[in-house]
Amino acid sequence: MSRVNPLYVLLLLVVLLTVLIWQDRKIEERVVQEERRLVELERLGKRVVAMKNYWGDRKLQERRINQFVNFVSRFIKKREKRGGRLKLSLAGIGAHDADRIVSKLLNSFLKVGNLTIERSDREKISMEVELLF
Repeated sequence: MSRVNPLYVLLLLVVLLTVLIWQDRKIEERVVQEERRLVELERLGKRVVAMKNYWGDRKLQERRINQFVNFVSRFIKKREKRGGRLKLSLAGIGAHDADRIVSKLLNSFLKVGNLTIERSDREKISMEVELLF
């Protein structure tokens, strides 16, 4: 009957322990990566919710549109409201006022469906603005 050498058993145990430690570290690195990804996804989710609340709030959007309409009220020639869209036709706008109107339009977080700017004569322009609710 042959006996098993204890060194072989010890060597086998050392190899098994090394493989277990290596696998444990590999799994630990993966868990850390997934935790980072989870934190990143949570931040992204919070940003999406904040953007949805900011852009999706119909009352807030209507209030912004009313502020814009009040701002350009002296230039409004025609106003159409269909469904969730408001189409404004503006005319007789000078260069300085046109700059202020476009700045206000682009900086006030309005949903703009369509913006058309045309020169009506040498010093005046006309605009058509479609705003979405």
